[in-house]
Amino acid sequence: MTNDIDIVVTPKLFEKSKNEHWEQIPWTYEKIGQVYLKKDNIELYLDVNCKDFNPTFSELRGQADIIKDIPFASLDDTIKFKKAYNKPKHLKDVEMILEYIKSGLK
Repeated sequence: MTNDIDIVVTPKLFEKSKNEHWEQIPWTYEKIGQVYLKKDNIELYLDVNCKDFNPTFSELRGQADIIKDIPFASLDDTIKFKKAYNKPKHLKDVEMILEYIKSGLK
């Protein structure tokens, strides 16, 4: 279950979206003074903001899994940043990803 879609984008697309009047949400921790963007249930970020794992768009894109020509963060990277968040909902996601990998469907 999810309520939103988080997308890490290039600085160019981030600025374009800002200029297209996406809502600018101020960070309330770690990146004080910076913003992320939101429109409906979509949030745009310049990187993954985790304590011990902070890949940029380029780093994520370089290791992305491509599904029907669309790049998605690899399951390995997803596990890393969800573990770094260390919140119950993210740790539950890690469990589900590991079960999926173990099932052999990957």
